[in-house]
Amino acid sequence: MCVRFCLDMWGIVIGLGLAMAFQPLPVLAVVVLLSAERGLRNAWAFLIGELLIVFLIAAATVAIYSGTTRESASRPASWVTLTAGLVLLVAGAVWALRLRRGVQPSRPGWMAKLDRMAPWPAFLLGVFIPTYAIAIAAGAHIVGVHPGKAEAVAAVVVFVAIGTSTVYTQVLLAQFLPGGSGPARARLRAWLERRWPYVGCALLLFVGGALLVKGLVALA
Repeated sequence: MCVRFCLDMWGIVIGLGLAMAFQPLPVLAVVVLLSAERGLRNAWAFLIGELLIVFLIAAATVAIYSGTTRESASRPASWVTLTAGLVLLVAGAVWALRLRRGVQPSRPGWMAKLDRMAPWPAFLLGVFIPTYAIAIAAGAHIVGVHPGKAEAVAAVVVFVAIGTSTVYTQVLLAQFLPGGSGPARARLRAWLERRWPYVGCALLLFVGGALLVKGLVALA
């Protein structure tokens, strides 16, 4: 029973954290920012913006957790999970159909401005670019499972640490190993600029489908 609970609790938290981390656009944004002149300060601003919004969702999760019981929270949390999964799955399906028809997604307008972006717009970009549905689904999972308070807080911290890791790792490498990390960052930028539509589409379909099934099973 304990093993099953731990797998259910931590497996989903870690899985959603990895899904958040592998979103291609936040990583591509911070890599492009770091390639620009004086890009390190803009990358820090972007990272702070992303951390702020994810921590706000995390704080809301802990607050909702503290005001509910497992019995009262389980079903609403399952509906939130199902809705988040449906949103991601529909977005992924639309994206996949466009790719199948040979329609390449246009390069986001903000990407052309990254080379000359100031810290404040970079901060706002960090606030708005993450896929909130994944973070909300993680919060709903923690509230629905309703573990002990210490474990709930630990789960939130683990999700945030994993979910933002691909962004803060790039910033920290640029800060402390600027020479050694530059070539690898250039290769990552080139790969993401070619492949981000396919990575993003696959991620949306997989995570959306998994959350949809999880929500349906919980509500059955």
